[in-house]
Amino acid sequence: MSPSYGNGDFIILLYVDDMLIVRHDKFKFDKLKEELSKSFAVKDLVSVTQILGIEISPDRKARKL
Repeated sequence: MSPSYGNGDFIILLYVDDMLIVRHDKFKFDKLKEELSKSFAVKDLVSVTQILGIEISPDRKARKL
């Protein structure tokens, strides 16, 4: 798993054929998803609870994972 940091808009975690995208700006996220779907099969799980055996617990009040 390798984090990729662009201009601060997204955090993208990629491992073989699994990808998790964390975003602040929904419009930019939708545009990124649209661009990715032009080249790859994309499935939007909306809310994720686990990736690669790692449990993800959102704390929405503190705005943290």
